[in-house]
Amino acid sequence: MNARDDQFFACREADNVPYRVDRALRRLRKIGLAFHQYSAAEQKEFLPIVFCYSSKMHVPLSRSFCAAFLAISSFSGAQDTKPADIEARVYVYRYEQLYGKAIRPSLYCDEKEIARLQDGRYVALALKSGKHEFRSNDAQSRIDLDLKPGEHYYIRLDLATGLLKAHGRLMLMLPEQGQAEFKRLKPIDKSMVKDRTLFAADFVPE
Repeated sequence: MNARDDQFFACREADNVPYRVDRALRRLRKIGLAFHQYSAAEQKEFLPIVFCYSSKMHVPLSRSFCAAFLAISSFSGAQDTKPADIEARVYVYRYEQLYGKAIRPSLYCDEKEIARLQDGRYVALALKSGKHEFRSNDAQSRIDLDLKPGEHYYIRLDLATGLLKAHGRLMLMLPEQGQAEFKRLKPIDKSMVKDRTLFAADFVPE
């Protein structure tokens, strides 16, 4: 959880720090809708914070609001789950640029074509922990990752100029930079999907 969220959700006495309840609940709902963008460790923290806040402010949580956080409860049994059974998240995105908007390079994972990436779009993959290989149509820019359970990874697809046409080249990003760039983008179109078997459950192409 970043410093901004920590400051906003900190459970402090209502008479010491005046909170606007409606604003707080809207912020909590936003976090719930963006649940997949947070790491497993951060997701585990949200549920107790939400109920602590609700108790302090004497605000009942609606059914629809609680539904956004039901997924978090699955982590309560984490001690009974083998680490290898927890999937890693891999976000592959293409930065929005004026150059090459008509070019849609393919994304491959373990030599399986997953999708073609449009300008300013992304795909979210849920993969088993262990070694995986990623590439686009530039075979020289392969990325080999040893994925850890519950971790999030960000890969950016850039266009590299060639003799005849531009081609896709992958680059592994630092989590902070990748998350910041990824949040501005939209999912790929349905027509760009080649194989959905590795898509994250909550990833929905437009």
